[in-house]
Amino acid sequence: MTRLSRTTHGIAYDTTHDEIIAPNPLAAAVVIFRGGAVGEEAPIRTIQGARSGLSRPETVAVDEKNNEIFVGDPGDRRVLVYKRDADGDAKPLRTIQGPKTKLLQVVGPETGKTYAAVINNEYLPPYDIDHPRRGLDPDVELPSPWNTGTEGFIGVWDDELDDGDAPPRSIIKGRSTGIVHPAGVTFNARDGEVIAPDAVWNGLFTFLKPELFSRTAKASQ
Repeated sequence: MTRLSRTTHGIAYDTTHDEIIAPNPLAAAVVIFRGGAVGEEAPIRTIQGARSGLSRPETVAVDEKNNEIFVGDPGDRRVLVYKRDADGDAKPLRTIQGPKTKLLQVVGPETGKTYAAVINNEYLPPYDIDHPRRGLDPDVELPSPWNTGTEGFIGVWDDELDDGDAPPRSIIKGRSTGIVHPAGVTFNARDGEVIAPDAVWNGLFTFLKPELFSRTAKASQ
């Protein structure tokens, strides 16, 4: 009844409306529960269907100020934005996608600006999501998919202005940053910090980027 799957990784909580938002990548859906949901309780809304554009949603975030839900979908390498109360086969308000975005996988969009941890590794042959060892000798030594020569990065978009094939407004990337395979992202707006774990280094990295939070700082004054 919950419509949750075992691969649900990222969730969000809407404090204003007391709702829990969770992705279901196996069903290409986003499910929304009341904040007090317990046990095998059905969602109050489900975003799913051809018009929704969802392929393999992995993470979600809610913008309570603008009443919008952000969905990171690595299946089609994009960020989709929906009305907070979207239900059923709802079309997104806007979509960030295309070669200029440099997106391969999106994890953890946030409010105010869209922060994405971009994991730039692709599962090229001999990897296959549906049949990972088809046609291969059982003892074959497979290359690591973790280090493909393309480093991941933290990208930042404006969550109100950016739409379509929009390049990131800011990027945290490069050998000096330590970022290779960022597995998520969050921030401390008060102190101007961007925080991201890295799955290759098994470490947590904090970057001082106060310029990214100028709008947030002005709004809180």
